[in-house]
Amino acid sequence: MAEDPSAAWKNRHKRWLRFVRSNIKLIEDGKTIPLGPSAEPLQAPAPEVKPEGPPTKVVICSPHPDDECLISALPLRLRREGGATVTNCAITLGSNVGERPRRLRELTAACAALGYNLVVANPPLGFDHINFDNRKNHPEEWAAKVRVLSEVLEPRTSGHITSP
Repeated sequence: MAEDPSAAWKNRHKRWLRFVRSNIKLIEDGKTIPLGPSAEPLQAPAPEVKPEGPPTKVVICSPHPDDECLISALPLRLRREGGATVTNCAITLGSNVGERPRRLRELTAACAALGYNLVVANPPLGFDHINFDNRKNHPEEWAAKVRVLSEVLEPRTSGHITSP
């Protein structure tokens, strides 16, 4: 019996079809996961190890809401595996002023779920106009923002940081 010349094509087609179907299943399964903050706040598990001596301190400066989650692979690993204390410093809460209270609630819930402390620069709703144009054309305003952020990063008084 002659060998089917299209056997290799058929084999590869079956493999790709299986791959595509498995991805479709993953997407469908993902649709069942709730979005947004939970009705009951999530609490991150304790770090896996207790560091000897003072804990490592990690600070994330997130310029936009959600950045603390998007760039969190290394800080989360340092927290979970090394016991690091991670603090997210939210620089802004977005440009839409009306959405800032909601974004702050989401940010607070996200930091609690990750096990991060939270600091909002220029509390309670962050800075406006954090961009190159503002830095270039409004140096006094920019310098004031730098002073506030310096105070956040090197606090001389307590009360800026909220724990998860």
